[in-house]
Amino acid sequence: HGEAVDLRFARACLLEELGRLNLARGAYKGVLARDATHFGALMNLGTMLYHDERHAEARILYQHATRYHPNESSAFVNLGNVLAPDDPAASRAAYERALELQPGHPTANFGLALLLETQGDAAGARAYRERAFAEPIVRVAPYRGEGPPLRLLVLLSAHGGNRGTTRRLDDRQLEATSLVADSWCPGVAL
Repeated sequence: HGEAVDLRFARACLLEELGRLNLARGAYKGVLARDATHFGALMNLGTMLYHDERHAEARILYQHATRYHPNESSAFVNLGNVLAPDDPAASRAAYERALELQPGHPTANFGLALLLETQGDAAGARAYRERAFAEPIVRVAPYRGEGPPLRLLVLLSAHGGNRGTTRRLDDRQLEATSLVADSWCPGVAL
């Protein structure tokens, strides 16, 4: 069915996962042309634009996501991230709204910690950082190969400087586990 928005969205996600980014962007735009409030398309296209340093466009999509989906904490987190460099007050309000919806959200807590740190509030930053890393942040990517995988541990920094490796790792050979190193504490088994 030509207007099947869910199928179009699934196709866009698959194109993005396969690394066919130009086609994925177009597919997300196609979803939004049929349903301008589609949460997944707003968020995924916004994130692609954010990673492409097209922050003004990403901000618009995240603002739409927060307007049409006011109970989705991740929309407010992404909006807070994109607003942080240019509008700290609006960024803080977005993070605080995300934390009202989901108090333990690690990215919202860490975003607010960074924001407070840049404003000179070391004690406030420390409190939010502790909340952000109350639990180790670990993600295991799906393994799609046959036979035993080669296991890989990818260490990430919450402070940035990470290199995009996700699309470079072959999930037919590797089972990648990502760990935000800042969240690890002694005694936690890797």
